Amino acid sequence: MIEEKKHHWVYLRAMDLGLTARTYAWKTGLAETTARKHFKGRVPPTKQWGLVSEALDLTKDEVSFRYKNQLSDEGRIRGCCVCSKEIVIWRNNVLCDSKLCLREYDRNRKKQRRQKMKVLNSETKKSFGSMFLSSTKARKDLTKFPKPIEREELNLAVNRFLETGGVIEKLNVTAIAEGADLVSRDLYTNSEPFSFKVDLTNLR
Repeated sequence: MIEEKKHHWVYLRAMDLGLTARTYAWKTGLAETTARKHFKGRVPPTKQWGLVSEALDLTKDEVSFRYKNQLSDEGRIRGCCVCSKEIVIWRNNVLCDSKLCLREYDRNRKKQRRQKMKVLNSETKKSFGSMFLSSTKARKDLTKFPKPIEREELNLAVNRFLETGGVIEKLNVTAIAEGADLVSRDLYTNSEPFSFKVDLTNLR
């Protein structure tokens, strides 16, 4: 016995007429399993609504009205996404039966896809371009040497340093002098700081 619910009107009408699932299936020309699904409240495709009206001795308008109420309660009546015509949602359909709507929907879908691919390609080019530029800049930085100091600039700097009272001191023994011979090392270690002036203007 099928539980009586709001949308089991097919089952209730068949019981009033004394129709079993097998008899209902025979009158509609459908399989018995399909007839049982109708009894349980499943909405059949619209092309079967006429068979249901004949089997239940109802008008097509009455069957259509009841099924549309059920579909509305289930949230399955919506508008076509192109022309807003009322359609029934069976699976993933969003369009009516118009070929014009199908053509327009397909054109918009391809347009959006091209725009999306255009943006994606642009972002990809930018990312790869920035990577290339950064690597090129890094290579240039590695090969970039400071500008050599001209002799005139060196002479002027030394003279300016000495004229302002600068003192040039001998350095103590460093790691460079570690490899020197004993006599040179002794001269380095025993030397005293001294000051002198150097004229580098005539070195050219």
